[in-house]
Amino acid sequence: MMQEESTRLDFLKSVEEEARRRLKNNPSIEEIAGVFSMSERSFRRKLSASQVSFRDILSQIRQSQAMELLLWSRLSSEQIAAELGYSDPRVFRRAFKQWTGETPSQFRKSATQL
Repeated sequence: MMQEESTRLDFLKSVEEEARRRLKNNPSIEEIAGVFSMSERSFRRKLSASQVSFRDILSQIRQSQAMELLLWSRLSSEQIAAELGYSDPRVFRRAFKQWTGETPSQFRKSATQL
């Protein structure tokens, strides 16, 4: 049972790493499934068995990357949106506000005041 859990966690970590590597190009589930030599359906099933979706993984990666870039870089919101694979900066700003309750500029401003 412990071996099964370890295998599951290794798989999720590999998926996250691959998605993070391709983030700027907005990776599709088909693309990432192909990296693991799986059909999209099998890939979805394997993720579902771990109670996570590909969308959740991308969202989590984007959220943490966005916060890191806002805190430690001087990139504009538009540049950060592009780095995270968003074709429209407005979609990024909306997503960020949903994640944190603040716009990217509000987040950056409040973080620099600490």
